Amino acid sequence: MTQNKKISCIQKRKLLLGSFLFFSFLYSLFSTELFLENLGFELKGTIYQKTISASLLFGVPRRREPKTTHRAKYLKIRQKEFLDKLAVILNSSKYSLEIIAYAQGDNRWKKKRGISKIYAKKIASYLQSKGVPTKVLKPLGYGWRKYGLILFRLKPIEPLPN
Repeated sequence: MTQNKKISCIQKRKLLLGSFLFFSFLYSLFSTELFLENLGFELKGTIYQKTISASLLFGVPRRREPKTTHRAKYLKIRQKEFLDKLAVILNSSKYSLEIIAYAQGDNRWKKKRGISKIYAKKIASYLQSKGVPTKVLKPLGYGWRKYGLILFRLKPIEPLPN
């Protein structure tokens, strides 16, 4: 006796994401550099860089939120697909990841200065849960966008001296 099983929309998405991650893993084994360029990273010397606005990864909060840094701790990562693809690449490649968050606004926004750090730490903890060693560096200065900018920097791992 056969039963008709309906696959829900969530199960389809999980299936598609799983198959994409598997094939992207195979693809990244052969050409990590091409895959990084498809994700939007630019090669500058020996370092790949990409700058993303934090509002893309976390969504734009309501007008007056987050007022203080403790509210930013509860923000959920919105676009996990980008970070999942990045995790798959970095697990099988010869690059290390550094995340640098720009502070936001100007000197009048002293309360909001720490939010970009929290954004960077949330991304780093998510990628570390996927097995990617990441390093969060101090903010470089002030970004032009209200919710800050996040810089992903991929450096080649150098062989250890004998």
